[in-house]
Amino acid sequence: MTFKRSEGLAAHDVFLWPLKLVFYTWLTLALMALASMGMEILLAKQVWGDAAALAQVQQTLHQDLELTRNLRPEAPLTGLAETCAREVYGFFFQLIPFERWMTNAALLPANPDIPAYGGDIIARNHLVYHLQDELYLAMVRAQIFGVRLAILIGAMPLLLLVWCLGLVDGLTQRSIRRACAGRESSSMYHRAKFFQFAGLGTGAMLYLMWPVSIRPEWIILPLALLIGVLSRVQWTYLKKYL
Repeated sequence: MTFKRSEGLAAHDVFLWPLKLVFYTWLTLALMALASMGMEILLAKQVWGDAAALAQVQQTLHQDLELTRNLRPEAPLTGLAETCAREVYGFFFQLIPFERWMTNAALLPANPDIPAYGGDIIARNHLVYHLQDELYLAMVRAQIFGVRLAILIGAMPLLLLVWCLGLVDGLTQRSIRRACAGRESSSMYHRAKFFQFAGLGTGAMLYLMWPVSIRPEWIILPLALLIGVLSRVQWTYLKKYL
């Protein structure tokens, strides 16, 4: 029995795909968070103005946290939201010490003898002083992103339940189609499968990047309905004979 190199690569991919999925999910969320912060800064410069934008994002963060308490008061969603907000903020502004630079920049005029470690004076003079308003906006926006990410995580059981309902109903329709010699359509199967991922990604991106506070059910319920319908179509047109 000969062993082909392509078969070894395929077996290798089988074991690595969970790590690849986690990595690509993390990378996508990081890019979406950066895009969300960039969009907030752009709106502040072009539409709202820096002072109004800072008040706006602070109000949005407060409203989104209140929504987590109103959706399920007895569930730990608020704690998850606060944890996600803290982790997203820490990744972008504490892993790279923006927070320390901002704190030292605020203290420098009153205390010029602040010790300069790791090039803090260079960072303050050439980065923080020029981008202070933008960094404040980005800091609050990162926390909003974390809160909304927690809400989406909390909605995953609902999305999974609706997907499973579509799966069961679709396989039932497939059995009827097999018994009645219904028509075959592999393109419907692949299109429904593709639009499930595309719809889920688009809905999540829209909610995570929305500039003002929005009730999550306005996004999650239509998204769940879309996932359920597409799941039903996908499994209805699974190949009749495997």
